[in-house]
Amino acid sequence: MRDYVIVTDATADLRSEDCARYDIHVLEMSVKIGDDEFQFHPDTKFNAQAFYEKLKKFPNAKTSQVSTYRFTESFEAFINEGYDVFYIGFASVLSGTFQNAWTARTDILERCPDARIEVVDSMSATYGEAMLVMLSAAQKQKGATLDEAVKFADQLRHRIVHLFTVDDLQHLARGGRLSNAQAMLGMLMQIKPILQCDEEGRLVPVDKVRGRKAAIKRLSLDFDKKCEDKSLVCILHADASEDALQLKKILEEENEIGEIRLIDMGPVIGVHAGPQTLGIVYIARQR
Repeated sequence: MRDYVIVTDATADLRSEDCARYDIHVLEMSVKIGDDEFQFHPDTKFNAQAFYEKLKKFPNAKTSQVSTYRFTESFEAFINEGYDVFYIGFASVLSGTFQNAWTARTDILERCPDARIEVVDSMSATYGEAMLVMLSAAQKQKGATLDEAVKFADQLRHRIVHLFTVDDLQHLARGGRLSNAQAMLGMLMQIKPILQCDEEGRLVPVDKVRGRKAAIKRLSLDFDKKCEDKSLVCILHADASEDALQLKKILEEENEIGEIRLIDMGPVIGVHAGPQTLGIVYIARQR
């Protein structure tokens, strides 16, 4: 039985130490903001505060998918080294990246029928995707076969909750999640939407509150009701460290939690969510 490698993409916002600890391979993604364009990867030096300040000046920043060519190049390199490949990717309903991975897989297997490439749609983004990748990689380190790791990831992905609030509704309007009129009215009334990734990975509104403090409290209340595994919880933020610390404090006061990670939201998702986005990721019985 051949060994296998675990591959993901840069939307996962994995830290370089995560990748080293679990032997995870990450494919970079392109970000264009103003006149600057760069490739984002866990090893990229990323100044979150500077990036989100710049995003306020250039709100029409763009990101690019991982291309089919890049997937083919990466997968073939591992296969040529004698490995099978297990790719866990960014939610397919939010990007064409996963479809590009599938196309690359299909092409390679047509030419190399003895190769093995498994792909799982995380139905997640940022650290929800990262959590799925890390926990699947941990199973590999415990001796899980490729079949066992795929089955584990397929089951766990339905249990990872992503709940978040955004500060500037115009970013959601640019992404087609709200109309411009709804965004303007919401901003005037200080409405803060609470959104989550649904069962298929789509971003859907689940509530709306007035004011940032109420939004932070709403995130904690949902956690209290739904979280089943408190060994690892992640708080994501886009240059909103004070709010992230406040949410962390609330969670710690009301729960016994093994580890709470505070993670800077990377630029790939950050350009679409906007500055001051705040979110929480954890494992529940069901999304």
